[in-house]
Amino acid sequence: MRKTEYRWKGALLAAAAVAFVAGSARLAGATAQCGDLNGDGSLGIADAIRLQKAVFVPNAADCGGSGSAQCGQVNKQANDPAGKVSGADVVVLQAFLAGNPTLFPLCGGSGTSACPPPGAVQTGAGGEQWTSRVTRSGTIGQSEIWPTGCRVDIDGLTFVNPNVTITMQPGVLVVGKNPPSPGAGGPTNVSALIFLKNSKINAAGTVTQPILMTSSNHVDLGTGGIGDWGGLSINGNAPVNCPGGECLAEGLIGVPFGGPDPHDSSGVLEFARVEFSGKELSQDNELNIITYNGLGDNTVLDHVQANVGFDDCQEWFGGTVNSKFLVDSGCGDDLFDTQLATTGKTQFMLGVYFNPYMQNAGNNGFEWDDNENGFDLLPRNAPKTCNFTMIGTALQTNSIGENTEQGSNLRRGTAGIITNTIWEHFRNTGIGVTDNATAAQACPPGPDGLLVEHSLLFDNGHDSANPNWRQVSGNWTTPCTPTAWYAGLPSVTPLDPTTQGTDPQIPVKYGTGAPGAQTDLTQFTPAGSGGTATEPSVNSLAMDCSTIDPFFEKTTPLYLGAFKPGAGQDWLQAPWINFRLQ
Repeated sequence: MRKTEYRWKGALLAAAAVAFVAGSARLAGATAQCGDLNGDGSLGIADAIRLQKAVFVPNAADCGGSGSAQCGQVNKQANDPAGKVSGADVVVLQAFLAGNPTLFPLCGGSGTSACPPPGAVQTGAGGEQWTSRVTRSGTIGQSEIWPTGCRVDIDGLTFVNPNVTITMQPGVLVVGKNPPSPGAGGPTNVSALIFLKNSKINAAGTVTQPILMTSSNHVDLGTGGIGDWGGLSINGNAPVNCPGGECLAEGLIGVPFGGPDPHDSSGVLEFARVEFSGKELSQDNELNIITYNGLGDNTVLDHVQANVGFDDCQEWFGGTVNSKFLVDSGCGDDLFDTQLATTGKTQFMLGVYFNPYMQNAGNNGFEWDDNENGFDLLPRNAPKTCNFTMIGTALQTNSIGENTEQGSNLRRGTAGIITNTIWEHFRNTGIGVTDNATAAQACPPGPDGLLVEHSLLFDNGHDSANPNWRQVSGNWTTPCTPTAWYAGLPSVTPLDPTTQGTDPQIPVKYGTGAPGAQTDLTQFTPAGSGGTATEPSVNSLAMDCSTIDPFFEKTTPLYLGAFKPGAGQDWLQAPWINFRLQ
């Protein structure tokens, strides 16, 4: 969702601009007379113009003689002054007329606070504080505000109904209860927060007041861990490649997602951290830390961390949502998992593994599939990524004896683009391409198939099982071999995939037990000064990703990886970011 559609930026849009984008809409389904300032029974440009004027000079003749505010508060909020309209109302009405999504039904408002009035400050064993507390379980059927200072306990499987928006104010604390109350967690006995199709999450945190979704084990006992609760799942209406255009959510019973609208909005999630979640319910049937099911590109998704959990950190099942500034840390399985026609774009992401929490089988930085039930189902899985830093565990003690981790596992007919990426310290291999169906997308590499370009691999695939470094692997032979494919990749180093490669000089300490291993936010930035890396290839190999798609930022200077060389912590900032392990 474009932020100007629901956040007032302080300037009215010109009436001429409204006339260009807006038509008219009948009032069926809206609150009686909602937005109909001129009283003609429909919403159109004339209403938008009158609403603009009413921001400065209210008109008693508006809204059938009841005054401008009577029907003009289309973006009704709990703290709106009585009898007044604002620029936010104008922006929302214009968005509605232009056919763009809004966070709340017109004139429906954001709901009322779910929490009681603030009381004394309470502090948990994990250090979190709150001044009021409420429990949510089962079904949430009306829009609610979860205010700053509130602790919201998620007890069991908790579903947000269609046409309901949950507004999480900056600093709200959402706590998954472990174990849930008897019967609340369904047959798998787990707590999880699930947004159904046509519901919306409105969770816009800040760097200093992030939205935190964590577990009761962490908050109450100080012992958070993998699988404490089922995490966050959001279901939308964007395209997927399941037959019939709709899929059923993994880990849940009878929860559909996917549809015909690539521009669908499931709301806003930014400056948020979800942790100590993910749950294996049965073999190959899991809830991830965060699951995005069929989200459209009007969903706002940025500055999100998934920290410590079972299965994948963040997984995309189809959809077109775009995102920036993501962090995946300490998950049990994959860092960045896509399938079922994920076609969105992502820029700036850090992924790091913590060896003791890994599942000891099939851990991949990227795991991309088209569809496991049909390797050529359309639309094809084809995400586009730029400026990623992916770090395996070769520097950590191998406490679980695993050697399966790969920088990527590209398989089951996936396409997509990976560029400006650094993979380092993966025990098994750097880039893995699994099967002939995927090789058909990769050979020859190109922008409409599977393309890895302008990237650096270092210290991958070198352990007791592999005496030589292994930057690429695969078990396919047609229409080319993995070695031949790798040799044709544009600006990828090392040229010889059996060599160690060039050290990008990233001072990684995460998971090693060294001082600052879990708190130093500068440890993922390549050495250098003012954007120029000490290792020149970090700059010289990079490309301008905006030439792939305008969504991507052109960095100045150009560089590989998620962080500007020599820039200190760059966009990693506390307290939004936290690499705690319990």
